[in-house]
Parts: sequence; C-alpha cells; structure tokens
Amino acid sequence: MTIDLRTELKKRLVLSDGAMGTALQLKNLLPKGLLPESFNISEKIEHIKDVHKSYYNAGSEIIIANTFGANRVKLAEYGLADRLYDVNFSAVRAVKDASSGNAIAAMSLGPTGKFIYPVGEITFKESVEIYKEQVRAGLDAGADVFQLETMIDLQEIRSAIIAVKELCDKPVIAMMTFDETFRTILGTTPEVFAITADSLGADVIGANCSVGPAGIYEILKKMASVTDLPLISKPNAGIPKLVGGVTVFPGKPEDFASLVSELALIGVRIFSACCGSNAEFIKALKTEIDGLNGEGLPEKGIKREKGVFLTSRTEIVSIGYSHPPVIIGERINPTGKKDFIEELKNGKTNYIRKTAVNQVEAGAAVLDLNVGVPGTDEAASMKKGLTAVSSVVNVPVSIDSSDPGVIEEALMLYPGKPLINSVSGEEKKLLKIMPLVKKYGAAVLILALDDNGIPETAEKRLETAYGVYKRLVDYGVKPYDIVVDFLTLPLSAGQEKSLVTIEALALNRASLN
Repeated sequence: MTIDLRTELKKRLVLSDGAMGTALQLKNLLPKGLLPESFNISEKIEHIKDVHKSYYNAGSEIIIANTFGANRVKLAEYGLADRLYDVNFSAVRAVKDASSGNAIAAMSLGPTGKFIYPVGEITFKESVEIYKEQVRAGLDAGADVFQLETMIDLQEIRSAIIAVKELCDKPVIAMMTFDETFRTILGTTPEVFAITADSLGADVIGANCSVGPAGIYEILKKMASVTDLPLISKPNAGIPKLVGGVTVFPGKPEDFASLVSELALIGVRIFSACCGSNAEFIKALKTEIDGLNGEGLPEKGIKREKGVFLTSRTEIVSIGYSHPPVIIGERINPTGKKDFIEELKNGKTNYIRKTAVNQVEAGAAVLDLNVGVPGTDEAASMKKGLTAVSSVVNVPVSIDSSDPGVIEEALMLYPGKPLINSVSGEEKKLLKIMPLVKKYGAAVLILALDDNGIPETAEKRLETAYGVYKRLVDYGVKPYDIVVDFLTLPLSAGQEKSLVTIEALALNRASLN
C-alpha cells in the first residue's frame, strides 16, 4: 500500500528517484535519436523497470513513470501519436510492477517543445487538452501523483496544472527549470512561478534540471520567501560539459547529500535528482534524510511574506501589510473616451499601448484593463488588449469586466497571476466568479456591496465584505489572494456617506488585531 503524500509531507522528508534518460545512456541502452518513452510499448520496458527497481531498492518512495516526453506533440515527432494512451498507461503500470505497488507512482508531464500563444502557436485551451490526454491514461493506470517538470513557459505549466485539476484531485508537483541567472528562457523568476503555482493549487513546487544542487538551493530560497507550500529539490548532477564529444555530468552523490539539511531548513520536503544521477545519488540522499527524519521535521526558516501578490510573466507586485501603497492605473477604460471606443470597434490597440506606457512611466504598478463597449466583441477586445499591454510593459494586470465569459478568456491568455476586478455579494455574479478565481489562480477584489446595493453603515459594509470573503475561502480560494474595497461615495452624495469608508477601514483594522 502506498503512502498518502499530502499527509506524509506534513510529518517528514520524502525521497523521490533520479534520472531515467541518462541512466539508460550510461548502460548504453539508449541510442542517440531514440525516444525513451518508446520503450514503454516494447520488450525494452524491462529496462525501464530495472531502472525503477534500482531507485526503489535505493530507498525512493516516489518513482517517476517514463512519460516525460509522452505528450501528443512529442510523440508525433517519432510517429507514436496514435499510441499515446498505451505509452502512458504502460509506463505507470511499470512503476507499479517494479515496486510491487509499494511506491508512489508519479506520472511525469514534460514540455511539448512548443510555446503558448502569443509567444507560440499553441493556444492555452489546446495545451490543456494535450495534457489531459496524458492524465486520463495515467489515472486509468493508477497514477498517484502528477509531476510537472522541466517547464520553461509559465503558460504551459499553468495549463498542465489546470489539466490535472480538471480531471482529479491527485497531488500535483510542479517544477520549472531556471538557468544560471535564475530565470527561465522567457524571463520568469522563481518567485513569479511560486506565486502563480501556489494560487493554482499545486501541492508541491520547486525546480529541476539545469543547475546543480547549490544553484537549486538559491532558486528554492527565492521561492520560499513567497510561499509556504512544500518544496522539491531536483537538480542535475552539476552543469553538464562536453568532453570528447560525450556529455558528462561532474556532480557526485556527496554534492547532493551535503545540502540536505540546509534545503530542509528552507522548506524542501521532497528530495530528488535529475540528469546525470543514478541509484548511488539516491542512496546518499537517503542516508541524510533518514538522519533528519529521526530528529523530527525541521521548522521552515524562511516564512512567506505577508500580502497579496500579483504577477506578470516576469514581475511581482506586493499589496498590503508592510508593502508600500500600490498605484493602479485605470485609464484603459472606454468610459467617456470617444477615440478609444472607436479604436475598440475597429479592433485597434494604439490607445491601449500608449496609455499603458504612460501610466507605468507615471508610477502605476498595476494596470486595470476594461474594454467593455456595447455592440462589440468584448472577449476579442480583451484578448487583443492583454496582448497589447504585455508587448509594451511588464507590470501585472487587473482584469476589469462584468462578463464572466470575458474574464475566463482573459485568465486563459494571461501569463501569471492577475487581479480580477471585481466580485461582490451579488449572488449570481459571485457564483460565476468564484470558480474562475480558484481554477485559474487569480487574486480577486471584493466590493462591499450586495444585491441590495452599497450598505449605508460601516458595520454593514464590513459584514457584507466578510460574507463574500468567507464564501471565497470556503470555496477554496486562499485568503492571501483576496483584496477588499469598502467603496467610497463622492462628496456630492453627502459628506457623511464618504466618511463611512474611513469608518469601515478602521473597523476592519481593529477586527484583525
């Protein structure tokens, strides 16, 4: 019987396995140009099982199925797209067989090699479906966990997490790969990834491949500052070098073992090894992990900063607590702007680009994007607007629409964690927005009003806002993904009504102390 990963990670460190491809290469079992996943549907699957057994016997509790490149796009390059189900199903069953059902069988989901629109040609929806094909086969075979690894496109790993979540509630381990500058090829930082994956509902996050143990340690420290999720460390056996035409990994098992205690202190709970590793690396890790588990799970030394985090693909904005006030630019809004309305009707984005740059130069840290004009295709305008904004500035975006369908289209296109502006106690809208916030990993702004309008008193506004807050949290939205607006009426509506906002803020602060 396999262990429950979520439960065990609250109690102790867990050991995963090492590399598959380089393990086969070291034994001269993987000729150049051959896809390791092709072994899954031939007699060569015994070689795969032998590698699994070597890791299981070395102490690995999680064994990763040989499915890293078994998505439709990768398999098509080798003429195996029509065998996708068999390749994936057989790989997960091989883990079960090799460990006699005693190890956690984790299905590996790797990159397709294609970027998501607008960087590449695959749409977000297509990417979700590509990963769902693998996940379905894995579930049928009895996969216990889904491990997303070596991802370089934030949009692609977002789509893979959503694909798993749409089909099951199995644990998700999500990893991106970073270079020596601690960024992905598209500029995403460890912090941006950690914030985004956390809000999407990943159970464990971390980094794999590329750099060795020391580099992974620095990357994971950055993640630890913005999330309290368990972390996973899966470095290469050093940075590979070409020696005599052969790729050589200089790392040694002791390099991995020497950093276990330091990694545990920053919140690493799963230890693994990537390219260039073998069973000897796992044995070295097991010795250190067993020693630490005997002493009790170490407390995480780096705590998540307080606040609500928004991200673009490359930048973070922190809201609340000790963070400085955040200016949100709200000029990309058609209200009272005839020229902008005409541009939207004609599918142009000149105003959006110019205004985005001007607002950021003036100090805006977040840009509100509203393109709702009667008689136009708002969803199409929103997608064009998001693409236009991201082409000229790097700041996060606030998605501003009263149409849940438009909001969902924007959330699929947006590479990061945006703010949804907004939700309130209006029941019909609340029921439609809550699932979007949770599914796509967004932050959300609560307006302190309901079906009866804006409450007259500070106490009632607080009660209304907290009612919506509780509904969101009970639904699964994380408390640190929620912002509250107690609303301000103009002085022309009555000076005493404007003061209600200040009173509500004071009541809110007092209730939190």
